[in-house]
Amino acid sequence: MNVLLINPSLIEADIKHYSKSIEKNRGVYPPLGLSYVASSLINAGHFVKIIDCDLEENPTERILREVRDIDYDLVGFYVMTWTFNEASDILKIIKKIRPNIKAVFGGPNASSLPQVSLEISDFDYVVVGEGEDAIIELIKAIENKIPFELIDGILYRDKDNKIIQNPSRQFKDNIDKISFPAWELLKVGRYHDVFTRYNKFATMIASRGCPFNCTFCDRKNRM
Repeated sequence: MNVLLINPSLIEADIKHYSKSIEKNRGVYPPLGLSYVASSLINAGHFVKIIDCDLEENPTERILREVRDIDYDLVGFYVMTWTFNEASDILKIIKKIRPNIKAVFGGPNASSLPQVSLEISDFDYVVVGEGEDAIIELIKAIENKIPFELIDGILYRDKDNKIIQNPSRQFKDNIDKISFPAWELLKVGRYHDVFTRYNKFATMIASRGCPFNCTFCDRKNRM
């Protein structure tokens, strides 16, 4: 299956916290979440590309060119709450060109507001929590190899357009089994941070979850 993964622009997100000039200068970080998902897809034999909108001069035109050139079967987004509207707008444009394409999103907004996000958008699926295994199973369901109801950690619409939320997916106990991010799909030399001496830098994730249980946090405590 051909899969396009998109990271909506944080710089363009209309959250009114900082001016765009400050956002641009403070840095652009690589989308490791999408890169982990991409690695899982590649290992399963799928064709994958990543578009990071913060690295594109004209991200909309870049996406349009991509979906015109390649017949993608699935488009996936990493969505934070303040990039949800942008992701929804991009999806509308994509579906005008590829009306049969399936769309899924994951990330913080998916885990925090999965039901309402699916209700008010054109997305077909939501992945809650870790996505490396869920995306592989979701593709199998789209290909009619397994039923959707057997996939933990997703929301989808049934034949009557009713939104179904499946049970939560168990977190991975051994993160050493997770493949390294697909760095080869990213424009590595263009990421930077305001605190680094040189422009080129990279980030890494050494663990998953959080050992704390802050009362103001919307995520359940997990070691």
